Amino acid sequence: MVFAERQRCQETMRMLGINEIVAKSIIKTLDATDFSRYFDDITQWGCDLWAFGKDINGEEIYIKIGLGIPDRQTVCVSFHKADFPIQYPFK
Repeated sequence: MVFAERQRCQETMRMLGINEIVAKSIIKTLDATDFSRYFDDITQWGCDLWAFGKDINGEEIYIKIGLGIPDRQTVCVSFHKADFPIQYPFK
């Protein structure tokens, strides 16, 4: 998995006191109850994206991932404090 080079994601990881290795392990624990929504607009990232929310150290974190372009790694395009309350359709 690769992380999009976004300052906001890096700042959130610093705020939480974690690095990309820990963030990857958190992402691997996501399940259906963490799911928020699906995006099929592939124009910017070249793949479908799924959004999740996860409580980390008391902060609701917005996580958006995609499978990436074929023959490339999975991509995490968002890993930051949620801007708004996340809706969880399967909780």
